[in-house]
Amino acid sequence: MNASTMTGRLPLADSLERLGLAELIESLPSGRRTPSQCRFGLLGCASPPLKRLLRLFVLGGVVPLAELPAEVVDGLGPLCDAGFCSMTGDSASLAGLTLTRVEGLWYLSEMPSAGQTLYFGPDSLALINRLGVPRGPVLDLCSGPGIIGLVAAQRRASVTAVEINPMAVSLSMLNARLNGLDDDYEPRLGDLYAPILPGERFDLVAANPPLVPVPDGLAYGFVGNGGPDGMDVTWRILSGLAGVLSPTGVAQTLGVTLASKGEVLGLPRLREIAGEHGLHVQMTIAGRVSTNPEGAWCRGMAWTILATEGRGAGATAHAALAEELSVGYRAAGADEVVFYYLRVGLHTPGVAVASLARSSPDESAGGWYLATMNTD
Repeated sequence: MNASTMTGRLPLADSLERLGLAELIESLPSGRRTPSQCRFGLLGCASPPLKRLLRLFVLGGVVPLAELPAEVVDGLGPLCDAGFCSMTGDSASLAGLTLTRVEGLWYLSEMPSAGQTLYFGPDSLALINRLGVPRGPVLDLCSGPGIIGLVAAQRRASVTAVEINPMAVSLSMLNARLNGLDDDYEPRLGDLYAPILPGERFDLVAANPPLVPVPDGLAYGFVGNGGPDGMDVTWRILSGLAGVLSPTGVAQTLGVTLASKGEVLGLPRLREIAGEHGLHVQMTIAGRVSTNPEGAWCRGMAWTILATEGRGAGATAHAALAEELSVGYRAAGADEVVFYYLRVGLHTPGVAVASLARSSPDESAGGWYLATMNTD
């Protein structure tokens, strides 16, 4: 990363660090920097000036301009120009966005909601934690507001980021400018490999695709809906990898998919794709959760779907939908969902599976993180 990249970031980033907002946010563990955690974890101990910055930048509030430092008001200009900040009358708001810190980067994404499209969540962090230092060009697929590619750019990579949502592409470019990484970060609008030029090859392909398994006939947010097995987009990513990955390159992705008694139902198809396209796939399973209607997975999915559809969220509707989800999974032959990582290369075609999860579904499992190590 050259000197001009580091000094070219937006002045707002320097102001927020100088005023103490970075230190305040980074007082929380990285996995707990959600708006609700910041509200309960930080508002009680922040000074009044920092509380106003928290309300504006983290909690989605409206703050009078007169209560903000002049350098912050001046620094909001580029955000307003990009359409992601609103200054109406004598007040400012970030139009539904929240600001956090990831690996020392300032990062804007959408406030958590059932229907959010400018997404940042625990799966984003889980994939970041798996990424190594790239040796060469990086391709970030399903890039959203850009955090995977921005972390790679900060690690001295040249990044091409592909996203199908034009609003997310615009926000990713703003995030790159906010951190002075726009010289190393090129967003492209399109569907997966469509914007990739003939002959372009990448040493790292990272993807955080829609990954939630959703039974047919049920609505779920576009950003998360991975189809009936959670892998609709992942299958397409794997099928096109050989055309963009360098001979010694690596692809990394993650997801959630269906299983029965710990056996991944999509494993035969994964082996077929690996053989057809010359891929070596390492699948690591980190967690297993039951799909029974009283379990955490179906209950959580039911609340999300009810909120997405705008349906009544009473106990009866919630229980009925959790049962419908469970029935849908059983119809597909699944009694569990599993959380997995994939690491893919172009050597020795085949599929290797390693399970780090407990031998039975664990409702306290940490998704892509191990809640506890196996002792059984």
